[in-house]
Amino acid sequence: MIPHEKSAAVSRGLSVAFGTTAIEAICRMTKDLSSDLVFRIVVKGSPFLLRIMTRMDERNDPVRVFTCMKAAATAGLAPPVLYSNTEDGIAIIDWIETVPFPAAQALVQLPATLRRLHVLPAFPKASTT
Repeated sequence: MIPHEKSAAVSRGLSVAFGTTAIEAICRMTKDLSSDLVFRIVVKGSPFLLRIMTRMDERNDPVRVFTCMKAAATAGLAPPVLYSNTEDGIAIIDWIETVPFPAAQALVQLPATLRRLHVLPAFPKASTT
């Protein structure tokens, strides 16, 4: 499932994040929605998200993408980033299980979430060239 040309980079990320390169289970999460490969992986009994950027250019700049991910995670708006490497285009992120909640709860949580988002510095814009 992991492209051969990215396997060494993924192994490095797993080793840094978890001290092992063993993936117990892997399931692809995206199908033709993005050039990135996104997997749900299980390492040491816990699920994580593995993102592999397959196309890196001005529009898909890993420095910009990973900077935004980390800023959102630091603000508590996204799951923690356990590992990222801009040269390899690899990120390992905490897995968040989907948990539905009532619309009334969303009406309370959404404004607070938007307030936290709006106090962040502006995310860098993607290049349009």
